[in-house]
Amino acid sequence: MLPVVGLLPESLGEDQVREPTSAEAQALADALGPIRTADEWERRELRREGLPETVPLSEVVNGVATGLDQLKRDTPEWRRLWERTRMLVGYRAKTLSSKEMSELVGDCIIRPERTPQCHFLTQEWVRDWGKNVPSFLPLEDSPRRIPPEGMTADADPADDADEPAESGPGRAPASVRSNAAALKRSQIVGALQDGDLDALEGLTNVQIYRALDEFSTWQPLRSTVTRVLRGSCPRLPLLVALGMKAEEYFPDADALEASRSLFQRAHECGGPRDEQAAKARYRLALIHVWRGECSEADPLWTNLAVQPGGLYISRANYWLGNCADRRGNRIRAQVLKNRLLKENPIGFHTLVVHQGVSGPVRGLVYGNDPQVRFRSLARPDLNPVMLTLELLLGSGAESVAQELVRFLRDQATGAEPEFQLYLAVLALRAGDRITQFKILADLFRDSPQLLSAGTLKLFYPLKRYATLWNYKEWVSPYLSLALIRQESAFNEGARSRVGALGLMQLMPDTARTMARVNTRQLLDPQTNLKLGVRFFRKLLDRYKGDAELALAAYNAGPERVDSWLKRYPTDDRVLFLDLIPFAETRNYVALITRNYLWYLTLYAPELLERGKVPGGRSPASQGPAPGVLAAAGAGVRFRTIDRF
Repeated sequence: MLPVVGLLPESLGEDQVREPTSAEAQALADALGPIRTADEWERRELRREGLPETVPLSEVVNGVATGLDQLKRDTPEWRRLWERTRMLVGYRAKTLSSKEMSELVGDCIIRPERTPQCHFLTQEWVRDWGKNVPSFLPLEDSPRRIPPEGMTADADPADDADEPAESGPGRAPASVRSNAAALKRSQIVGALQDGDLDALEGLTNVQIYRALDEFSTWQPLRSTVTRVLRGSCPRLPLLVALGMKAEEYFPDADALEASRSLFQRAHECGGPRDEQAAKARYRLALIHVWRGECSEADPLWTNLAVQPGGLYISRANYWLGNCADRRGNRIRAQVLKNRLLKENPIGFHTLVVHQGVSGPVRGLVYGNDPQVRFRSLARPDLNPVMLTLELLLGSGAESVAQELVRFLRDQATGAEPEFQLYLAVLALRAGDRITQFKILADLFRDSPQLLSAGTLKLFYPLKRYATLWNYKEWVSPYLSLALIRQESAFNEGARSRVGALGLMQLMPDTARTMARVNTRQLLDPQTNLKLGVRFFRKLLDRYKGDAELALAAYNAGPERVDSWLKRYPTDDRVLFLDLIPFAETRNYVALITRNYLWYLTLYAPELLERGKVPGGRSPASQGPAPGVLAAAGAGVRFRTIDRF
């Protein structure tokens, strides 16, 4: 039965809400006439408010139209919502009177389903009051989104080989972990050297990796590896950590065989969805490909390619297709190419296998721009929250709006893609580029029909282009944009957990090798861009213009890159990049290469023509005369895309 609230005459107060009598229900049904579904009712309500169902993306991006602009603002409900929105801003600024605070709390008690501010204030009150949160506040966990590998590194990858996460299947009980935490690193090193597996039980992943750092040769670990492989299934983190340690001594034959055996054992001992087992399968499959053993690699890739939300899906499909191509199975190779295009249409491995933005990839991109939906029919419960977000942005409260944007993104499952696209535009207006990129990445994966030049330009903005043009002799502005997008998402005040600062995430010590600067100066966009581009140019010169190696060095340091080049000798650049043992770095290089290709495609497609220099060109509205090729492109190459 349809609810009474909102359907009965407006004269009926909220305190009179009740189940309708049969006569009232019949009268209500007659009054509705042809309206038969909730969707139809919602459409009628949107028309009553003056909201169009959809509008062109260009109108929203250019600021011509928003949902707030289209609303009728002379209703009591609208004025009440505006008042409560201003109170929300006052709450954040701690300027509310006790009376106003009581009104906000009262709204959440009496009208929680109709007061979107409560969604946000719940989180505020949790922080302010801790465990003393009023019992009426709904504390619901937001669904966790797992970004597909290669689609976006706007969120950190989960399988970093430096310090793996401690969570996951097979984690030791808390009592065991507590005892293990008391062990000194020297004791753990001794247990590893002696093969004392009992002493190693219960150690965290971080403890294992840090202890293994103390070993400079492989010889002292051989007895431990022998015991691990002979016994019953040990904890997977120990197997994987030892396998990764053995890789440090590649291409030594003994270390290679030990690594293969350890990863094989982890594969056999781990469950189908265990993260550590998946990591072992990934490393083992790459080693097989490296050695030309596609028949051994294929079952492992097949396993990784079907894991829901898995971190290796794109790479698994790429290498399955690569192996099929090596065997001359053109039909299977084409099927896998098409699968890559479907599951990750803008990803690095998709672009490599389809030779850039051409053929079927181009067909996805150059259609008409999609429509945008201001309100959701599928999730009408989100509409009041969206209106609150619009009101916050309209009143200049961007910092509060950013938190509401993140809340909406987590709750938007099931809403129309066009509604989520509108949320991405509002995230941009709130100044939250990271959330904007995450929303768009999810949409491009789940709703590829939204791919167009317009939506991709939202994903790849030309922010700071005019400044970067000044340094075109060092690095192409498009390559610099691709790097900045990944480093900071254009947040000039970005600070990493290790101390990197600003748009190009420079470490202060690195910056001081080029100029006398302090922290405050590094957060200045002009200074940060100049020193960041200059430093990247130094890395390009070190690697003779090899952009992929320079990018890896920018993220992980040149000493590590030099070590990886010795460790994984191969002429296949995609294989080398996928073999990089740090998940963050291998995703970083792949994603910036992807970004660069898309920047060129969207803003300077003529530079992708065979024989042209992949340098910089200034759009007519952005700087010097169009058509001028920057000298920055000379001597800079991407081996993964040289073949295009």
